[in-house]
Amino acid sequence: MERELLFQYWNPELILNIKTLLKVEVTQTIADLENLNVDLNLDVLKEIDEDINRAIYTVAIVGATKAGKSTIINSLVSKYVSPVDIRPTTGIPTNIVPGKEEKAEILLQNDEIIPGPAEESFINQYVAIDQNRSNYKKVKMVTVWIRSANMEKGLSFCDFPGLDDADPVIEKTVVNALKFVNAIIYVIDASSMTSGFKFPKQYRDDLLNLKNKDKIFLVFNKMDYFTDPQLIKDFKAFIDEQLELLELSSLFSYPPIYMHAKKSFDQRMKGVYEKDEMMTLESQVWDHLLANSKSGLHNLMNIVGQLGQESERLSRMLSLRVADGDEQKRLRNELQTTESELSKIKVFERQKRAEIKTWLENTLDIEKEHLIRHYTKHLKNISINNALPNDTGIPKLFNGTIYTNCP
Repeated sequence: MERELLFQYWNPELILNIKTLLKVEVTQTIADLENLNVDLNLDVLKEIDEDINRAIYTVAIVGATKAGKSTIINSLVSKYVSPVDIRPTTGIPTNIVPGKEEKAEILLQNDEIIPGPAEESFINQYVAIDQNRSNYKKVKMVTVWIRSANMEKGLSFCDFPGLDDADPVIEKTVVNALKFVNAIIYVIDASSMTSGFKFPKQYRDDLLNLKNKDKIFLVFNKMDYFTDPQLIKDFKAFIDEQLELLELSSLFSYPPIYMHAKKSFDQRMKGVYEKDEMMTLESQVWDHLLANSKSGLHNLMNIVGQLGQESERLSRMLSLRVADGDEQKRLRNELQTTESELSKIKVFERQKRAEIKTWLENTLDIEKEHLIRHYTKHLKNISINNALPNDTGIPKLFNGTIYTNCP
């Protein structure tokens, strides 16, 4: 009964349970087979092992230098991994991904890769302004692999500069990468607004350029600079007003989050996890990912399918190549155990695929009704004295408005 309840709903812990189960089974199977003096090709099994370690969702952190993006990432992974904005940086995009070993790679603009340790001293050689002024080292991107229990649930993070980066190569890299992320956290430094409320045009331009409706989370960091409770209340009211005035409210599924990321990070490094704004952000991002982004779940379920096929293939090969009857029986039992666990997950997979299909059908029906209402309203607004759209006007009526103008 408990196992049935566990598999009723997707949640971060469930994803971690599935990934852990798969990891244990695959690792044990590889170890057993490698101890045999049998000519078996384990490349597919090892590739599946690598796939399990990869993230199934990518979350981008976007914002100007010194907004506190790195501190937010460090808080979300509960580990010091992204160099904090104490010293000025060049705005190099940085990927934080789960890995079996901690390491870093520097990708240059000529596609050369420089490997190194996942340490601040190495990374700062390429991202700190005093060591790479004006990006004269021609760095395109930094990737850091870390071991983190939080990331093993299926997340990776991308620390991106603002979208107005002076380096055209970096700007192009960021814009292209943002097309494929599953969620975007846009961070604004609230400390710069304590002496006078403002919402600079650059913030509006950045948010509009993201063009990812409903998957952007707006975060105002460094709220500890606001010491007067009434000032905080007035500031939040001002932001709500500006978002409506600038027609930005529709970009967000959740209201803005106002936080002190450094405090959250310090607490988490002490092992203290409070119900603060950082935890609220985590919860909202996961709710969004599991409700609206099904590709990650499909990837995980595809791994289940691949592992099942490979287990069946290896079982057939063992029956032909292992002469020792007792050893053959033991290994066959190992594979049967793996296949038994996989069959339980496959039942769950079929159920979730059916749910996703229903969700897609309902979503398409809703979008269809939105379109019909939108264009019916548009046509009714055409004066009886005006001609209806002709063959040239009809494409213009539809072009570029299907998603942006629907209610």
